[in-house]
Amino acid sequence: MTKKSTALFSFMYSTWTRYNVFIELAKGKSPVLKTILQFMTKELPKKRLFL
Repeated sequence: MTKKSTALFSFMYSTWTRYNVFIELAKGKSPVLKTILQFMTKELPKKRLFL
């Protein structure tokens, strides 16, 4: 491997292996997601949720 490809591999590996909050939200088991949904159902009118 060249230095350039080693640096790229290192960057890609570190990016995909660290904690990602969006993966937690996508699972649907996060308390953050529940809090967001509770807030949205209280604060937004039900008929105007989507345009």
